[in-house]
Amino acid sequence: MGWDIVPAGNLMPVWSRANLPEVIERFGPDPYLLHEANPDGQLFVSDSGWMEMESPDRFGRCGALIVGVDTLGTSAVDEAVSLLDDRCMRARQRLCWLSVDIHNDWPGGGQWQRGEGHESDWVWMWTKQPACEPDPAWDLVELDDIADAEEINAFALPVNPLFEGNPGRGENLLWVGLRDDRGRLIGCITAHPNGAGKGHLAGLVVAPAHRRRGVARSMLAVISQRMIDRDGVCLLSAYAHNTGAIRAYEQVGYSVAHTFDFHFREPRFTG
Repeated sequence: MGWDIVPAGNLMPVWSRANLPEVIERFGPDPYLLHEANPDGQLFVSDSGWMEMESPDRFGRCGALIVGVDTLGTSAVDEAVSLLDDRCMRARQRLCWLSVDIHNDWPGGGQWQRGEGHESDWVWMWTKQPACEPDPAWDLVELDDIADAEEINAFALPVNPLFEGNPGRGENLLWVGLRDDRGRLIGCITAHPNGAGKGHLAGLVVAPAHRRRGVARSMLAVISQRMIDRDGVCLLSAYAHNTGAIRAYEQVGYSVAHTFDFHFREPRFTG
C-alpha cells in the first residue's frame, strides 16, 4: 500500500501513515472510519490498530483517537503517543487529549490524567434508521443558527453550562426546537458537520420541567431522520457514565460502536 513509515522519536517506527481507504481496506468497514474520520486527516496504522490525529484548536491544542483491533498493548500506545508528540512539536502544537479504545486499558500516567466529569470517557454512536416517530403532540420547529442564536444560548446555558451547540457561527447544519404555549424555548438540539462532512448531533437540552414527556425523543427522531435523508447516517457522542442517555439513544435506534477511555494533559473546558 506504500505506507509512509513515520519514526516515533528514537523508538522503532511501529506506526505508519495511511490514507482513509487504506485503513478501511486493512481493518474493515468500521462505522467510525466510514462516517466520522476526516478523509483528509492524519491517519496512522500499526499491526493491530489505527489512530486519527485531530485538527488543532485555536490555541494550538490537539488530540488523537487510538483504536486497537483487540489489545494494542501499553508499549504500542506509548509509541503512538511519542509519534504524536513529535509531530505536534514540529508543527508548534501541543498534544493535549487522548481517546484510547477501552479494550486497551492504557494506564497513562506521568503528565496524563484520567478524565472525569465533563472530561470523561465517552461513547461514539450511530444509526441509519430511527426506531421511533416524533410525538404528534409536540409541534417541533426549525430554528435558525444565526437569527435564533441569542435565544438558544439564553435558554440552553442556564440549563447546561457546558452546552456545546455553539449557535451563531453559521456552522451548524440544522436546529430543531420546541416552544411552549407562550413561545418560549423548552427544548433544542442541533447537528454540526464532522470531519467527514456528515451530521453529528450536539446541544440536546430540555427544560427540567418538561423532561420525561417525550420531548427529547421527538426531537431526536426528527433531526436524526433529516440527517439520514442528507447523509445516509446520523452520529452522536455521549459520556460513558451517562448510562441513562445512552439507553435513551439506543431506544431511538442508535448503537454504540466504540467506547473510549479519555486522558488529558490540559482540560478542554476551563469554564
